[in-house]
Amino acid sequence: MENKYQISGEYFGFDVFEEVFKVINERASSSDDHMFKAGVASAEAAVRRLREEYYESIKEHLSE
Repeated sequence: MENKYQISGEYFGFDVFEEVFKVINERASSSDDHMFKAGVASAEAAVRRLREEYYESIKEHLSE
């Protein structure tokens, strides 16, 4: 089974997460609606969990 974090056998860089956070923060500052901000915060939390899963996957792969 191919690792879902690899493209053509190479891991993508952590900078992709920083780009996503940048866009999330731009969206968060564009509205004063509390429900919208809650949705943006939920998206940010999901990306943080994905980044952690990515880190753990790389760590596990390198220890093999």
